[in-house]
Amino acid sequence: MRAHPRGLILATGLALACAPTWAAAQKADDAVRQEGVRLYEEGVKLFKQGKFAEAAERFQAAYNIDPSPILLYNLGRATEKAGKPAEAITHYRAYLQRFPQAEDRAQVERIIEALESAARTRQGFLTIEGLPSEGVRVYFDSALAPAPGEDGRWTLETGRYQVQVRTDDGHAWRTEVEILPDQTTAPRYAGPPAPPPPDEAGPSPMQIGGWVGVGVGAAVLAAGGVVFAQAHAAGTDAEDARADLRSGTLTLAEADARAADYTSARDDVESLGLTSYILFGVGAAAATTGAVLLVLDAQGEDGAEAALVPTLGGLGVIGRF
Repeated sequence: MRAHPRGLILATGLALACAPTWAAAQKADDAVRQEGVRLYEEGVKLFKQGKFAEAAERFQAAYNIDPSPILLYNLGRATEKAGKPAEAITHYRAYLQRFPQAEDRAQVERIIEALESAARTRQGFLTIEGLPSEGVRVYFDSALAPAPGEDGRWTLETGRYQVQVRTDDGHAWRTEVEILPDQTTAPRYAGPPAPPPPDEAGPSPMQIGGWVGVGVGAAVLAAGGVVFAQAHAAGTDAEDARADLRSGTLTLAEADARAADYTSARDDVESLGLTSYILFGVGAAAATTGAVLLVLDAQGEDGAEAALVPTLGGLGVIGRF
């Protein structure tokens, strides 16, 4: 503890017993001053015990009672020893401002300069690139950060920090940084994820299956129509052959030939007719299935999956809807 020739400035004054009210007020002032002396002496005792933070509390309480510049010096010493250089610098400067004629002014100025130099070696800077100017809150180790300086940087003690940025719409971004002495750390803020780009992957499997089904169905229906026309033509040929046989004008050889024509035409009618019916059924089923798939795809059924598969009757659809 630094001794100072002035000690704690406490004005004692003279008690003038000219009136009872003045005597009572003087008695109250004496009690307040005694409390200031007690706090100062406790601070000195704690300082000598190495309890610098508690000593600073007592000196501050004594200063609140009697704002003596000497107590500002004591506060500077206590907070310096407590490892709070910024507070110590504030108290030392206030001491020199309040007591400009102090004999130890040069010494105190050197202490301030040393503390400022030490503080600079234990501090670094942080700036967050790409940080929006509005709608965000910044936290350092879960504590809300103050506003940055005019240059957009925060001044922090060296060490590692968990940095978190929260936006008003609920997005949170986190990163860990290391603050180095007299250097600027500049992580880049990653904002909310961008919306997904429009789907340019082409038609969906369901859409492809739908168009295939419709196309196959149309082709099979057309083939069925051709076969049906052939069956109809064979039926006409059979009727012509039967009419010739019934006319009675044919020779025996001609009758045998027309009988063979009739039999062949009847066989063609049966086979082509059956084939056309099968083709009509398969084509209708394929076209209907394709149309169903296209409707489901257009409606955007969530989770719907389907595909065309060959079946005993032609084509079918399997999947879940």
